Amino acid sequence: MSDENNNLPDIGDENVEQNSTPDAPKPAQTPKTARNKKNSRDFNIEKIPRLFRNSYFIIAFTFAIWVVFFDKSNIVAQFKLQNTLRDLKEKKAYYEREIGKVKRDKKELFSNDESLQKFARERYYMKKSNEDVFVIIEEK
Repeated sequence: MSDENNNLPDIGDENVEQNSTPDAPKPAQTPKTARNKKNSRDFNIEKIPRLFRNSYFIIAFTFAIWVVFFDKSNIVAQFKLQNTLRDLKEKKAYYEREIGKVKRDKKELFSNDESLQKFARERYYMKKSNEDVFVIIEEK
């Protein structure tokens, strides 16, 4: 029996042929194959596209994200400012139209006394001392 045990290869021996005897135990995995199996479970940087591994791309992408979301002039603030600007332009146009109407009314009022009296009677319900004013309100 001692001769049989001496003929068996060591389990950790790398020089052992795999098909030497059918009953022979298989050698242990070499460090290289163990490392390959470990890498297959771990993160592999080669799987990331080359563009995303480029340091210039990473820096530019980080800068773009910062400008879009975190800077004081970010996209949300720009949209709010655009809406405010549009509202202010609409108000400016409205008030310019109103100013034009008031200037026309002023010119018309001060052109003659009859139009001034008509304006005072219609808007401020004024009357002469010998007149009676009746206000008729139409119901809707």
